Amino acid sequence: MGNLSFFLVHAIVKFAMATGRLS
Repeated sequence: MGNLSFFLVHAIVKFAMATGRLS
């Protein structure tokens, strides 16, 4: 469970960073 949650957070952060670069 912990690993899955960590993975989801990491994916969201990475996506947010990618979106920030485009903006």
